[in-house]
Amino acid sequence: MNELVSTEATETFIKGHREQVKNGFLKIADFSIAVRTGETSLLIVTVYTDQETCDSNKDQRMHWFKEHDHLMKDDFYYEGEVETLLNGSDSEQIALELLRDF
Repeated sequence: MNELVSTEATETFIKGHREQVKNGFLKIADFSIAVRTGETSLLIVTVYTDQETCDSNKDQRMHWFKEHDHLMKDDFYYEGEVETLLNGSDSEQIALELLRDF
């Protein structure tokens, strides 16, 4: 989750995120999605195939965030295992089946 210092900083941060997905350290991720949750806030979710892949670009990620620190008021993140990922036309049915398992 990122809170940026201005709308201009938010646009710059999003542009940087897109560049990293296309050509940078996030290129190895299964996917990375940036959701604008407010005028100057973003929620970024990045999923990797496994922990080893995630760990392999940690230094690059930390370096990138340090270089972009001037754009941010606040930054924090969580790490964990993906428990449910729904995708495609059968997502509603899959979700109902998962709920029945509880």
